[in-house]
Amino acid sequence: MKQLFYIAALLLFAQAAFAQSITGGSGVCVVDGDPDNIPSMQQQDARYECVMAWDNTNQALYLYDSTAASGNRWTAVPLSDVVDTDTRLDNPRVSGTDLVFDLYDEKTDTDIGDISVPIIDIAPVQGVTAGTGISITDDGNGNFTITNTATSNGTDELQTLSNTFPDGATGRFTLSDGGGSVDVVEGTAIDIADDGSGNIQITNTAPDQTVGVTGGTGISVSGTYPNFTITNSSPSNATDEVQDLSLAGNTLSLTQDATPVDLSAYLDNTDTQDLSISGNDLSLTDGGTVTIDGDANNEAQTISIGVATGTAAVSLSDVDAIDGGTVSFIEGDGIQITSNGSNGANIINTEFAAVEADDHADAGVQGVAIGEYFYTSAGNTMGLPAGTKVRRAF
Repeated sequence: MKQLFYIAALLLFAQAAFAQSITGGSGVCVVDGDPDNIPSMQQQDARYECVMAWDNTNQALYLYDSTAASGNRWTAVPLSDVVDTDTRLDNPRVSGTDLVFDLYDEKTDTDIGDISVPIIDIAPVQGVTAGTGISITDDGNGNFTITNTATSNGTDELQTLSNTFPDGATGRFTLSDGGGSVDVVEGTAIDIADDGSGNIQITNTAPDQTVGVTGGTGISVSGTYPNFTITNSSPSNATDEVQDLSLAGNTLSLTQDATPVDLSAYLDNTDTQDLSISGNDLSLTDGGTVTIDGDANNEAQTISIGVATGTAAVSLSDVDAIDGGTVSFIEGDGIQITSNGSNGANIINTEFAAVEADDHADAGVQGVAIGEYFYTSAGNTMGLPAGTKVRRAF
């Protein structure tokens, strides 16, 4: 009962405060912004008769005044002023289909209950106006029924075609019931007229134009329009179209052409040029100049060798941004590389000279020391293939 009392007080306050005429509806329209910025909130029909609006985005309560100017019909109401000086509304929130407030006792600052107001969702409603053969009914809740009151038959959509002559050079085809028209206009040698029965008659006023054909050199024409005979009156032979091109001195000629061409005017001797050099500039007469590198030493390079253990690196010095490069020699089996004490390297065969022996004893007789190598003979006593490299062990 207490909640109903406060809801009624809230609505009565809204109506008394703005002296508006409300024909029904006690709900709250929930919106996302100032309702004065929503065109559909400026008329009661569009608002579904709601008296209040709750801006759920900015948590603000608005009351509607139908007498105010459009765009200024919704006024924000401080929640503390809605009931009286001893109570206030607080903690507004949307719960299901209701807008809920906490009702506080200002003297004791205590929650004495909740107030719930039903929410009416705003949906944009456009004005609908009936036309010919259409009726519209409104059920009072924003629902419209559109009915076709002019039943169709087999002929009411049909149109007729007619023609007129708006001027002496135009025939106009027109559809009834606003179907539009198409004009046929005279052009060159085309005439538009009424055939006497209301029909458009299109006539070619120049159906037969006379054409004349005149012969030329070697060509004869006989007959009359429209039948002509064109004849080559200068019969050809196998050679009379053949010509030879010849050049005599500076004169260019065609046989069977009495007008030779003198080419001497094109002789200016500009193709002969001399080559010369001045400092670092190489030039052609009438041909431009190229600057060349005159430094005799900037392409010179030095070669050097660097010897490390087991490696000799031979290098060329760099020229400007060009790397001269390096080639390395690396020790192999039986090859030793050492420095010669200056800018050079010694490449030494550490193996003994090639000695061919039948076995270790025979190699010793031939001077191969223990630890050095010899090569087996074809008839060696060790059963090895001829030429096998063997290191003497005893």
